[in-house]
Amino acid sequence: MVYVFMVFALIAFFYLLPLLKKSPKRDRIIVAAIFVFVLAVCALTAQGVELPNPLKTAEDIVKAIGLSYPPLK
Repeated sequence: MVYVFMVFALIAFFYLLPLLKKSPKRDRIIVAAIFVFVLAVCALTAQGVELPNPLKTAEDIVKAIGLSYPPLK
């Protein structure tokens, strides 16, 4: 877990600080939101939390709509 935060701190220091100083406000908000989301996912994964697979959810939605086909034989 400590390594995850160390890596993200290095990324933030070398890549995000220059970007946040020179970019427009809209870009700063978007990049910061993505960075926080990825940090949260990595921290949860490092803790051993089972995260749901988004592709499985998409498959269930497609099947519920009735757009799935039987497998080829």
